[in-house]
Amino acid sequence: MSVSGDDFLNSAHEFLDKNREIDYRNFISRGYYGMYHKVLAVLNYMPDVSGSHHAALIDYLCTPSQHKNEPHDSMRLKSLGYTMKQERLYRNKADYELDCNDINGELVERCKKTYKKFNEKIEQLQNRK
Repeated sequence: MSVSGDDFLNSAHEFLDKNREIDYRNFISRGYYGMYHKVLAVLNYMPDVSGSHHAALIDYLCTPSQHKNEPHDSMRLKSLGYTMKQERLYRNKADYELDCNDINGELVERCKKTYKKFNEKIEQLQNRK
């Protein structure tokens, strides 16, 4: 069975029923991976990667000279890259910084809004092809 970025984003919401910190962390993590896979699906090219695929994707999106062959507006790709960079920081906190006290309902609400806007930007890219 094949899954998509939307599957990650949709499943992220299933973690929010109990208002527990672990569920907030899972929501942030799954949401980030949903964004990661959604943006990969609209790109025609990706740089060679020797290290982190995530850092390479963010760098690719944020650097016009790297994504110049993409059929999408460079400023839109940069915007997606900066969003990915911020959400990756949150995902790293959620996954690796277990003593971090910043993972709470307020951050989840902020991430929900970000995921929604990110989806809208991806849809705009898809509709302009």
